[in-house]
Amino acid sequence: GVALAQRRIVTDQANLLDAVAEIGTPCVVKPVDACHYLFDRKAIILREADEAAAALPYWPAEHASLCVQRFVDGPRHDISFAAHRGRLIGAVDCKVLQTDRQDGTGYTTRLVSTRPHPEVARGVEAIVRALNYTGVGDIEFMVDERSGDVSLIELNPRLSASFKSAEVCGLPVSRLMLQLGLGMAPPEVADPWAYPVGRRTVWT
Repeated sequence: GVALAQRRIVTDQANLLDAVAEIGTPCVVKPVDACHYLFDRKAIILREADEAAAALPYWPAEHASLCVQRFVDGPRHDISFAAHRGRLIGAVDCKVLQTDRQDGTGYTTRLVSTRPHPEVARGVEAIVRALNYTGVGDIEFMVDERSGDVSLIELNPRLSASFKSAEVCGLPVSRLMLQLGLGMAPPEVADPWAYPVGRRTVWT
């Protein structure tokens, strides 16, 4: 039940080029194993079909598989959250305004807290519930603000640098991480999505 753009997982160069042709452009090619970059990048956006051979000239040996996915054009949304036994305790959606790469595929440098798209909020709650999640984490979505199209990027069961944005908005993610890790009872929260909108943070 989580919004997810069409994708294919591929394991060799021929299937990679076939998947790009099948899914069409624009599409994004990204590692399945985030421990390794793809040609020194986190992801490669292909705007036109004839870009594939130049951008991906050979299969990178350090990757067993790659993901080819229909590109959802819009800002990335980083959601820092805390949950206990499948129940969301708190979450803050911060829209990425800038990364250290011009095409938006780099590390986040500027964020602003925003109200989550309904599909994003439903997706976060569905993932937390399905995994019976206890702890903190970071979930990322792409949101096309013109069409309303939404797609899950990934779930990280750890804190990313954007957790500071959540703390600026009043969600004490680092304290909750310790409390949940120690087995302490989490706080009762009426609305896990209650936080101020428009709070800006910058990573320098």
